[in-house]
Amino acid sequence: MSEPFKQTAPLVTTAVAASITPLPFLAVYGVLFIARGAFRPPTPLDITTTPHGEVAAGVVALLLLIFGILATYWFLSGKRRWPFVIAQAATLATAIDFVRDVTSGPSGIPIILIVSSSIALVLAFTPPAFAHMRAHRPERRKRRDPATRAAENAASNS
Repeated sequence: MSEPFKQTAPLVTTAVAASITPLPFLAVYGVLFIARGAFRPPTPLDITTTPHGEVAAGVVALLLLIFGILATYWFLSGKRRWPFVIAQAATLATAIDFVRDVTSGPSGIPIILIVSSSIALVLAFTPPAFAHMRAHRPERRKRRDPATRAAENAASNS
């Protein structure tokens, strides 16, 4: 039998909506770097010094895309919060680095990522988010002392 539907807090939904902002960029950059490194190397290269480095950067971007999707799903379903927080903190740190480095190009997209990942991080630690995570946690079985367990086993065997 399936579990009953549990309402998701609006702040959790907003955190998830803010957290998916970098995912399309990771998909596009992953495919772009793999294609440009493997099939048509640009001159000069975009982010590394070798075509193989471009392919590796594309693979890393696609792996981060998969991790970001899983982390967001786990947070939304109430299973795990820490992968979500790690993914958002990594996005925030990378975006800040891109804004500080003037050679990395225009700072428009990194600023959007700073805003969205900051919103997602703040909302992930609000009281409704804590309640959301608690509501989806399975109940723990209480540990019984050995004497109680032995008495229950003896009672069930007789």
